[in-house]
Amino acid sequence: MLRITLFIECNNEEEALLIMNECLKLNDKYTSSFKLFSKEAYWKFDGWYKIVFDIETGCPINI
Repeated sequence: MLRITLFIECNNEEEALLIMNECLKLNDKYTSSFKLFSKEAYWKFDGWYKIVFDIETGCPINI
């Protein structure tokens, strides 16, 4: 499992989730499933959102 945290500057929470889905599409060949862990406005900056999600992979990711 891989936990990813995104800090996204956008207009609203729905737009932040759309950006998260675009990120998942970039790694589609590695991702077997994902689970949204949290989504919330980022308290340090107005207009920023924090999205945390877990990815299950079908094969090891070597970076």
